[in-house]
Amino acid sequence: ARRAPPGRDPFFDNQLPPRWRLLVNNFTSLLAVTQRQLAAGVSLGLRRLHDLRTEGELHVAGSATSFGATVGLHRHFGRAVTPLRLAGDVRATLGIARLVPAYLAPLGANEVVLGLAAGWDDRIRALSSNQGRGLQAELHLGAGRLSDQSGFVYGQGGATALRIWPLTLHQALALRLRGDFTVGRAPVQELLPLGGRNLGARGFEIVETRARHRLLLSGEWRHVLNMSEATHLGFLGALDRFEGALFADAAYLPQAPLGCDRQSFFDVGYGLRFFLTAFYLVPASLQIDFGVPLRRCPREAADRLPFTIYASFVQSFASF
Repeated sequence: ARRAPPGRDPFFDNQLPPRWRLLVNNFTSLLAVTQRQLAAGVSLGLRRLHDLRTEGELHVAGSATSFGATVGLHRHFGRAVTPLRLAGDVRATLGIARLVPAYLAPLGANEVVLGLAAGWDDRIRALSSNQGRGLQAELHLGAGRLSDQSGFVYGQGGATALRIWPLTLHQALALRLRGDFTVGRAPVQELLPLGGRNLGARGFEIVETRARHRLLLSGEWRHVLNMSEATHLGFLGALDRFEGALFADAAYLPQAPLGCDRQSFFDVGYGLRFFLTAFYLVPASLQIDFGVPLRRCPREAADRLPFTIYASFVQSFASF
């Protein structure tokens, strides 16, 4: 018998005819504890049974600097990493957002953003895999109007490489190299932040400073602290595994960052990773990172705590 091409193998409900289903892909949340800010989002996917190649997506998110929605069309390709995911992805997106006045950004704005991206990710599970490789490139074109009625048009692009090496059965080394650039007149809220838990240096706050270009190198040593047996948490579910992560970040902002006379920044820190089975049904995680900046803008060093704390429900480098 002929084997179906990757992405069209029958799985799960193969007694049902092919049809479209609306699924909840994930919920995301990031709490910057020392900054006292919360960002959250939800992603919905439209997929066809027995066919992983095409997917529609709606993503709604909000943070201290912006809120908005993005629709996207994904075309997946390559080998099947799992019965539910192919390694390759090409996507086009269209988003609308409201940018609100914030630190270093006195003007709000409304904008529309078009995006194109392509990537490859062979991790079995982005939330917990301790081996795999990933590459990604993206381009965005944004246009809108500031609250002072002046218009703007800008472009942004970036490329990322991720590699996770298993060291032993319960240890791994993860490295990520990311570069981003900006052209045109971008609103301050869309400039590239120095800090952040997902796409920035974890020892710095998201709002500390921003720049038009950014180069970021991040690494972490992941190691299991306890996985002997599940710890029951009542109706909330069970704690399956407890891990630690020693991390370091180095960031280079080649043009003078906003409000700062430095271009190179470094941090170190330690993270705690709690992997759960929520309500005994759904895999979940709680990630808490404690970061210490080694070089900071003089003005920020005087006004901020000498450390950062981030809490999130997704693994570091889940989005890279």
